[in-house]
Amino acid sequence: AVTELTKRIDAKEPSSFVNTDRSTYLGDYEKWVRYANSLRLRLAMRIVKVNPALAKSEAEKAISQKFGVMTAASDTFMVVKDVTQHPLRVASYEYNDSRMSADMESIMGGYNDPRMKVYFATSEQYPGEYKGIRTGGILGDKTLHMKFSNFGKVIKDDKQVVWMNAAEVYFLRAEGALRGWNMGGDAETLYKAGIAASFDQLSIGGASDYIANNVNTAKNYVDPIAPFNSGLAVNKVTVAWDNTATNEVKLQKIITQKWIANFPDGLEAWSDHRRTGYPKLLPILNNQSGGLITTEFGVRRINFVQTEKDGNPEGLKTGIAKLGGPDNGGTRTWWDVNAPNF
Repeated sequence: AVTELTKRIDAKEPSSFVNTDRSTYLGDYEKWVRYANSLRLRLAMRIVKVNPALAKSEAEKAISQKFGVMTAASDTFMVVKDVTQHPLRVASYEYNDSRMSADMESIMGGYNDPRMKVYFATSEQYPGEYKGIRTGGILGDKTLHMKFSNFGKVIKDDKQVVWMNAAEVYFLRAEGALRGWNMGGDAETLYKAGIAASFDQLSIGGASDYIANNVNTAKNYVDPIAPFNSGLAVNKVTVAWDNTATNEVKLQKIITQKWIANFPDGLEAWSDHRRTGYPKLLPILNNQSGGLITTEFGVRRINFVQTEKDGNPEGLKTGIAKLGGPDNGGTRTWWDVNAPNF
């Protein structure tokens, strides 16, 4: 795709799909190439623990390609949905099935992160406060926590769904640089650029002060309704870069900021957490897996769905055989190996 699109750009060929492009790119070939290269970089990082040489090679190819990767807020890839509301607004405001997490409250609240006011609404029950619900907590009656913080402007007023942003790409490059790859900059510079890009995407000021903060860390989580869900903060790193820190701490900073910047992309956050273990999250209190999933490592994959079992039984057998374990949430996928980050 990158090669074909590049040929069309070089030939000054007019866009052939400007009227059918449902993204905010509106048929812009160059933006599509940068998006493709950025995806290549993301996928390269995904396999870093199973094939580090290939990961490095593919990542560097993505960076060095003629049009490069995403670098600006205008490069953000968004799809315009044929609906009147963002899908997550329906889940949170119509179904009341989603609320801010305790980890978001702990980490973003501890940092006094100004992006919180865009991501979430303050609690109806505790005016002026942001209150999250602990993942794997013991909740009882759902309605007791319903007035905790709901989603905010990031999904409330927009039917455009972000699939990838420039901030994520800067953090991917920062991790690559940390690993010694040629990413067009050093880890510190790219890390800071990632935070700045996230603030820019959301039209929020104060990035410089936030980046320089070497004091604040995650705060303890308190559930005022069910105190047994409360817990001590676990992701104890500051925002400010520290060249004297270990690579492990530097990676924790990178992935923590990537986790924040990618909100509400839960799938990418989950993938990074499985791959790196970061950011550190509050442990599960209520493990109901019957021993299939460990509390320490959490869910590693989603079971094959029933439609696959009903409609593709032979393919299902092949898929399960390649898993290297049973078809349950405790079995790791092929790229998710229990190995050190460095």
